Amino acid sequence: MSDHGTVDMQDEGLSRRDLMVRGGLLTAGLTVLGAPATALAAGSGADAMAATAVKIGVVTHGDTGSFWSVFKKGVDQAAKDLRSRGVTVTQVYANNDVAKQVSGINAAIAAGAKVIATSVPDASALKDPLTKAASRGIEIITVNSGLGAFDAVEQYGRDANGQANKFVIGVDSNQNMVKPGFVLTSMVKRVDNAVYDIVKDVVNHRFSPGLHVFGLDKDGVGYAMDDNNKDLVTPESIQLAEEAKRKIIAGEIKVTDAMGS
Repeated sequence: MSDHGTVDMQDEGLSRRDLMVRGGLLTAGLTVLGAPATALAAGSGADAMAATAVKIGVVTHGDTGSFWSVFKKGVDQAAKDLRSRGVTVTQVYANNDVAKQVSGINAAIAAGAKVIATSVPDASALKDPLTKAASRGIEIITVNSGLGAFDAVEQYGRDANGQANKFVIGVDSNQNMVKPGFVLTSMVKRVDNAVYDIVKDVVNHRFSPGLHVFGLDKDGVGYAMDDNNKDLVTPESIQLAEEAKRKIIAGEIKVTDAMGS
């Protein structure tokens, strides 16, 4: 079961945009585009920290291999960036031990987590703990979980009137059309732009061998908006995303180099 819940983190003094823009968790794991940001709760010191505390549990089936080490860098950076705002992050990498992953999810629930980010290699084994988490209002983010997440969100992500209230985000290519109305957007790798630029350089005798990086500044990555999701994402959310993009390109927001040393 994949369940992208609807807990409003702004009630905890931290908006989803804070998690999305400030931390690497979204970059590593993909979650729901949030409502327009609001200011954090006023105050400082221990009292303010207690008032805005948000516990996040990261529990995956992964190990410390090349893929999950990159993922962990994003989580570590998010934890560092958000610590001053009362966010604490615990991490469990189960190395394909289903019992260990189930135990980690149950531990996060018992610890009072507001968010659980997990991968779902065995939906039947994880259904009970994730259902338990969802019933307690915990927001669940699934990562690296394949197309099963799309089927699950369509099955479980409806309100009493049959309207979508839980969503999924595609990755790599535009997957907005896979389950229209349940896919907020897709984070896309613009391989087309990369190929075009390289071919153009070759034709114009400007190509040089080596590592070529295509980031936001070269339209190498982005998000997909089309008729399938235009009614799901507000203009305010798009404006916030574009502002974050501008700041990343300008260097005002530093993004962890997950592939670096």
